[in-house]
Amino acid sequence: MRTYFGIDPGGTTGVCIVEGGWEFGQISGEAHHKALFDLLVERQPSIVICEHFTYRRDQRTNLDLRAREYIGVAALYCQITDTELVMQMPAHAKGLIDNKKAKILNIYKPGKPHATDAARHVMYYMIVKEKNRKYLDALKGK
Repeated sequence: MRTYFGIDPGGTTGVCIVEGGWEFGQISGEAHHKALFDLLVERQPSIVICEHFTYRRDQRTNLDLRAREYIGVAALYCQITDTELVMQMPAHAKGLIDNKKAKILNIYKPGKPHATDAARHVMYYMIVKEKNRKYLDALKGK
């Protein structure tokens, strides 16, 4: 069985793990790097799907670069273990799966916006890259 590990990196990093069922969580705090790495080691995903960090000129104030650090943790894990790392743009996942659709797909988690965003990335990958009909049909109301 394939294990998907979605990451929404940032000051609070959202994670979504899909292995049979869907699991959601958020990581923050001083040991953030280690907690993310330890979770990856523990779960041994088949694929890591991570939101790409994009610097935009309009972000000059309050620019938070911590997301790059957590992407680095994921990239290191994937290099060490020869695990596939897929980077996706934030707009792709949110463009396909807004909050209304996330609720239909049962991946919307109130109070855990970063976990929801990590789940959007996994769902986007499954629908667009793997052509998963189950979730596509759910969006179409079949």
